[in-house]
Amino acid sequence: MIPPYHQKAARLNRVTRLALDVNLSRLKKAVRAGRELEESIAGLDADRRRVSANVESASTRAGVDLLWQRWADSRRAELNMALARARAEESRARRAAKLALGRDQALTNLLARSRRRGW
Repeated sequence: MIPPYHQKAARLNRVTRLALDVNLSRLKKAVRAGRELEESIAGLDADRRRVSANVESASTRAGVDLLWQRWADSRRAELNMALARARAEESRARRAAKLALGRDQALTNLLARSRRRGW
């Protein structure tokens, strides 16, 4: 028969593993969000270079490109703010994942040590 404290420890180990999985999932989501925002900024910058390189276009002569440039500046500012928030969330998620990993490893090591000693 397995002692009750071993059963409790095994349940606790499942909980710490689940917490680790949840925190790693949150970290992965935060990293993905940051990358998507970086890609959006890069795309906007590429569009801006394309527009500014074509100085002989009809839209440039009509002043439409200035309106687009203003919109692009505003959109880039929005994306940069969102990226800053995403980086902050990534940092929080990384700290939480480190803590969850530490807890899981500590409990796993403690359980392994107790098994080796026959507790």
